[in-house]
Amino acid sequence: MPIPSEDLFGSELYQSTIARYYLEHKELVSSFYNLDDPEMRERFLLSLLESQGATVPYMYAQLCQIMEKDDGVKQVDYSPERFRFQFLPATESGAPFDCNLAIITPPPPERPPLCERIFLLFSNDLERQGYFTVELSIKFEPDDPQYLLCGWNPYGAHFNCGIGFQDPNEEDGERDPDFLVAPGLATELYVNKLPNRIKKQLRAVYAHFSGQIQPKIGLNPERLNELLDEWKKTHPGQELTSEEEISRLMLRSMREEDD
Repeated sequence: MPIPSEDLFGSELYQSTIARYYLEHKELVSSFYNLDDPEMRERFLLSLLESQGATVPYMYAQLCQIMEKDDGVKQVDYSPERFRFQFLPATESGAPFDCNLAIITPPPPERPPLCERIFLLFSNDLERQGYFTVELSIKFEPDDPQYLLCGWNPYGAHFNCGIGFQDPNEEDGERDPDFLVAPGLATELYVNKLPNRIKKQLRAVYAHFSGQIQPKIGLNPERLNELLDEWKKTHPGQELTSEEEISRLMLRSMREEDD
């Protein structure tokens, strides 16, 4: 995805999708884990399941109202029907452990790091939870993947699983019965009837969550915003349009989060 000709972080596109960023990377994360209030965590999951995912566009609409009222910035108007939701209990999820699966598919992402898909993994007792995202990324090289598998842990740290996916193609939309999420699974499981692209992503999610893949610490949005503010102060009146400079700031954010 080419870098926008104007400063991505000050552009109209960026400003109009802040509510969506907060939904995918803040509000859903904090509601799903909610270490401070386990009862509210249970209520959130119950609401999500009982509403068949309608909780998600409702949360988005609430965020839009708040941001438009407080900041006066019009947010992208998505109809609730554009958010898709699927729930697979542990008996149908194909996970290599006793784990339920909820799949949230928002509208196609307009810019990084908005999500193509979100996977919520949780045991019945909520002792095990995982929040994974398939995020639109910035391509620095032609062969770089267009999407990256990332996620958030319960303590507010973002991670990168180091697995990428290119733009969807026709084969990704097929439902190949021989393409299983994990070896040895029965083909009649619901998870194996999902589109191939979702099954590819789930393979990677399950490999990470079961410990077969170790994550890499990813971009720290808060630190990146601080670096961007510092850059603007040292470059008054200039727009950040250099792909090389944006890349440098992003890499600096990742390294500093590692430290």
